[in-house]
Amino acid sequence: MNNTNNTKYSLGLSSFPLMRSELITTARVYKQLGEWNLTKQRILKENLLQRKRESTSKVACNETLKRLKKAEDWELDFLQESDDIADTSFICLQLIARHYLLLRDIILDLICYKADGMDYSLAEYEIIGWYNKLGDSHSEIEHMKPGSFKRLVINTRLILEDGGLMQKASEDLYKIKAPQISESLKSFYLKNGSVTDLKLILLSDSEIRKVLGDRV
Repeated sequence: MNNTNNTKYSLGLSSFPLMRSELITTARVYKQLGEWNLTKQRILKENLLQRKRESTSKVACNETLKRLKKAEDWELDFLQESDDIADTSFICLQLIARHYLLLRDIILDLICYKADGMDYSLAEYEIIGWYNKLGDSHSEIEHMKPGSFKRLVINTRLILEDGGLMQKASEDLYKIKAPQISESLKSFYLKNGSVTDLKLILLSDSEIRKVLGDRV
């Protein structure tokens, strides 16, 4: 999301949280039609994302398409076929992390770092502080308005909660935890996933090296 990789930050991350139901709906339409433009036309024509206004429907549709285009075919199959909330939520988290490198980096650099050190408590001020220190690698943060930054922090918390990486422990404190995904989904990631995919399951570096073997 910095200027070096041409992935410019957009308001999507601060405007939308996990979007699990929207992503599942869009994945099902795409698997039927097999083409992104046709999928977009169907979504908008039938208002399948259930937005009150055409303008907000277009924005939500564009956001789901951006995220889904980061999915592997087997992830799309899981999204459209599985009724396991933990599984589908975790896949949605993976897609957001791939599209928004800002979110990916805070997960890898904060959540995974703390989990590796067996420190499983997380306060919201740590999320704020981590974002504030990311200016060098994510200069877009410096140009965000206070309202957008506040929504970014809120959505980060919601995405991490809904995606299965943490749960509320008290009013201002959260507990970091490994996502409770099914063995079936976990096996797909162990067989096909990247280092980042496996880190989001909160596997240790040694476990990841063992899993990936020659794929590293």
